[in-house]
This record gives sequence, structure tokens and C-alpha cells, in this order.
Amino acid sequence: MLGAAQGAYEHFREWIKTRVSVDGAPIAQKASTQVGMARAAADLDAAELLLRRAAQVPGDLPPAEIPGRIARSVRDFARVSELCVSAIDTLIMLCGTAGFASNHPIQRAWRDIHFAATHISLNTEANYSHFGRIELGLPPDPSRPFF
Repeated sequence: MLGAAQGAYEHFREWIKTRVSVDGAPIAQKASTQVGMARAAADLDAAELLLRRAAQVPGDLPPAEIPGRIARSVRDFARVSELCVSAIDTLIMLCGTAGFASNHPIQRAWRDIHFAATHISLNTEANYSHFGRIELGLPPDPSRPFF
């Protein structure tokens, strides 16, 4: 999801440079375009940082720390999903109807990211709830055995 969103951002950045609005004004010069791009870029940077932190978990954690690290990781994976969806939604909105053309790469990234975000492993309610339970010293929910 992150790679697809980053690729869509890079494509958008180059594509928008040549676009003009109906009045002939360059779309890249509009503050709304610049602000939207900044938000999407910030979401993607935050997502990448969360994933990098999750990947850097040491392999020799004390057993008592493992449940908390797992809870934090699944929480962060769900948040990364939300950030990627937010970024691609912003980009496709900035594209307007042109972004939904069947040959436009951003529509494919939009579709793929939204599809991936529906995977059970990225369910925000389950992942956030699990994190909250562990943070509060409660046992994992027995109805969610995959933690």
C-alpha cells in the first residue's frame, strides 16, 4: 500500500506540473494543490516512519515485552493503512475526473489501496482495541485469537 501510494504521489507531482485549469491558469500554482500535496506527502512520510520502526524490532526482546510490541505493531499497521488511504484520496481528489480515467495510474493505485485496506489484518477496530487492552493491562480479547 505504501509503495503504491508513494508511486502515485510521484506520478501526480510530475503530471500536475503540466495541467491547467479551465481558465488556463497552471494548477500547480494553486495553493489548494500545494496544500493537498503537502498533506499527502506528510501522511506518506508518517506511514513510512511507522513501518520502519516496526521493522526494526530487535529479535531478542524479553518475553514480557513481546505482547506490547506486537500490539504496537498491529496498531501501527492499521494506522499506516489509514494514512495511505488518506494520501491517495487526497491525490485523486486533486486530479479531478481525469484521475479516474481507466489509463490513469492514480485510479489504479486508488483502487488497489482501498482494496488492500479492507484486509482483516488491517482492521482498525480490532487492532486499536487490542493495543488499548494491552496498554490498560487487560488480556487479549479471546474472540480474536490471531494476536
